[in-house]
Amino acid sequence: MTNNKRRLSPYEQNFLRRHGVEPLDCIFNEDIPVEYIVGKAEFYGLTLFVDQSTLIPRVETEELVSLIIGDFGDLATKKKITFIDLGCGSGAIGITLVLELAKRGFSGSAIMTDVSSSALKVAKKNLDHLKKHLEYKNLVVNWEFTLVESDLLSDVSIPACVDFIVSNLPYIPTEKINNLPTSVKNYEPLLSLDGGKDGFSLIYKLLMVLSMNDAIIDTTIYLEVYDEHDEKFISENYPILLRHFEISFILDINKKNRFIKAKKITR
Repeated sequence: MTNNKRRLSPYEQNFLRRHGVEPLDCIFNEDIPVEYIVGKAEFYGLTLFVDQSTLIPRVETEELVSLIIGDFGDLATKKKITFIDLGCGSGAIGITLVLELAKRGFSGSAIMTDVSSSALKVAKKNLDHLKKHLEYKNLVVNWEFTLVESDLLSDVSIPACVDFIVSNLPYIPTEKINNLPTSVKNYEPLLSLDGGKDGFSLIYKLLMVLSMNDAIIDTTIYLEVYDEHDEKFISENYPILLRHFEISFILDINKKNRFIKAKKITR
């Protein structure tokens, strides 16, 4: 290790202090994210366990959760929700959705999947913590949880009725990985970042699998995507998707294309 000291930002210093770590103990030459130093990340008002097998959840993904809550959180006629969090990582999306839906009186089933067994161990740890939180808040409303190690949906038994599928699959184009900050490309899992040549490989594969599954006719699909994965990109490179799905493109708070909302076209 060299004598060069890492300058912690005010955010990093405050984050460490919030989690019981004195910042002066962590000034070193590496760019490891502070979330990995303490093994925790903050997301949608929750504190979640993370390690280097899982991405650190971002604020943009909080917007994805809010988008879904806006669509499903106020349903007056349906009090039972079934959803799949595909590629769940630490479980941030699925766990937050369960908590927010439970606050609104919903019960249901959450299926959380990932190709990484290490990530699923972290998700289970967070899920166990969520269950205790639900009990403490008297929000136990018959939610059922299933964790599945699966490459996309290959090992998932899809229920007869799924209200929505949400996924934050890898979407960074391979050639862009080296442009990412050192704290990301050197520490966060490449498996969760590299989306192939154009960043859309796994997303396309998932949508094509879903296009052939009759069980998700009424299912809404929510995806976080690269900012270049807009309507023009899909119409020029993956026009077949527009024959199978009605697709909406949604901007994030920074006015960047960030989310896709898709529903199968029925004929």
